[in-house]
Amino acid sequence: MSDRTIAVYGMVAVALLCVLAVVFELSDLESGVTERTQAALDDAGVGYESVSADGRIAKVILPVNASVLDQLIRAVVDDGFLSPTMRVDIERSGPMITEPSPTTTSPPPPTTTEPVVPVKSPELRLEVVANRVTMLDGRVGGRSDTAALAARLGPPNGWNLDEDPATLNLPSGALALIDVVVDDLAEGEIRFSDGILIVTGTTTAEADIARLRRLLTAGGTNFTVSHQLIADPSAIEAAIIEVTRIDGITFDSGTANINEAGRLLLDDITAILIADPALSITIEGHTDSFGDPDRNLQLSLARAMSVAQYLVTAGIDEAALTPVGSGDSQPVSDNETPEGRAANRRIEFIISRRGIATP
Repeated sequence: MSDRTIAVYGMVAVALLCVLAVVFELSDLESGVTERTQAALDDAGVGYESVSADGRIAKVILPVNASVLDQLIRAVVDDGFLSPTMRVDIERSGPMITEPSPTTTSPPPPTTTEPVVPVKSPELRLEVVANRVTMLDGRVGGRSDTAALAARLGPPNGWNLDEDPATLNLPSGALALIDVVVDDLAEGEIRFSDGILIVTGTTTAEADIARLRRLLTAGGTNFTVSHQLIADPSAIEAAIIEVTRIDGITFDSGTANINEAGRLLLDDITAILIADPALSITIEGHTDSFGDPDRNLQLSLARAMSVAQYLVTAGIDEAALTPVGSGDSQPVSDNETPEGRAANRRIEFIISRRGIATP
């Protein structure tokens, strides 16, 4: 091989080494650019799809985003580590989004709300005398309530009712119960306030008080009931007198044993007395004048005690009963005739009130 040929091969080898050096140096540069660009974008919180370097071009591909990111990307990528001969190309995988220009918004117009009207409970107070309303005042929901009260209780004479739209209507069940109470109440007061019906008063018939207590204890829908009802002692006495008017409580002759007819009458009397547990009952035994006065006194007391024991067995509180023997000292008829003596042999009931609370 000639010297010339050797020289040519030498020059080619040197050139090839130079090219390889440049290639390897450029490859290292591109790899470094890619890594440092990714790190800079990550640190700046900039989202991107890819970063690459090719020769003198650093390429950043973004998702759809705003143009302000261009300046941010160039700032972080060009921050002193790229070769002066390289440039940054920014591409997008979607359309450009333009930021809206700042605008000023007016505050919303003030809203006006209607004032909240408080809802009130109907308020009633009635006074009753002899099953008739003598006074009524209070507040109801409107004219319909006034008309309903008048339809049940009679003309609104002397009533003082306010009709207030902010007041709830009176519950129909309470209105019906007020009507029943007025019909059976001899004297008393009825109140409706805060959803509670309150009844206090006296009845004239023992059946009325028992029936009213059942109704008032049951109450009604949308309201509660409180009641304190008592029986009129004079009405109880009158009821017992009516029961025993034809045939009094009778005993086996000369004994304190109550016979069958007497027990039937005592069953009716028990139904009258049990209506009001606050009653106090004095049971007086009487005889005719036939026989020894001392024996008659003992017999009258024994008969009164037999009646008391029968009533206790039937459910009357023993503490409410006081048996008394009067013998032949208080006749109501002539002891000289059989009819008069029969009338004098009797049991009488004297009714009063113990003053204890009733249910």
